[in-house]
Amino acid sequence: MNENAQTTFDLTDDESLKASSDELLFVVTEGALKAVAASNRVVTLSGYAPSSAELERAIRALNADVPGIDRLETSAIQVGGTPPVAVAKTKFAAPGVKATTPARAAAVARRDYPIAGIITKPYPLVVMRNGLRLAEGAQVGTATIERIEEDKLILREGKTTFEWTP
Repeated sequence: MNENAQTTFDLTDDESLKASSDELLFVVTEGALKAVAASNRVVTLSGYAPSSAELERAIRALNADVPGIDRLETSAIQVGGTPPVAVAKTKFAAPGVKATTPARAAAVARRDYPIAGIITKPYPLVVMRNGLRLAEGAQVGTATIERIEEDKLILREGKTTFEWTP
């Protein structure tokens, strides 16, 4: 057996390219850009980039860290302007908690916080993407964590209380 032989992995199949591209984009753009498809070494991206410089930074990261990409399809990316808002996973008010103005609660609840997850044992904590752990009463962006439950957070921003699910 050759002791100097190195193991190499082939990451050029479509699923591996899509998965590795999507993981890298999640880290680099905090989920604003996604790899939606990969076929024949062409990866299709979609999402929102606040500026062309941010888009260029994500593309450079993909080219440097994901081997096997021949071309990136970026026509589905919105650059600049108002970011699109996805509210599919967000509920606007906790049971028994009424938001002061529904329009304000909806606008605040749509915010994408850099939260990685929630820990409930041995005591409730919010785990941020950078590794920081926050307890009830801490600030997340401009909102304050009022209550941490297994599958949601109750946040307050000013007089507005809303529910957020990671």
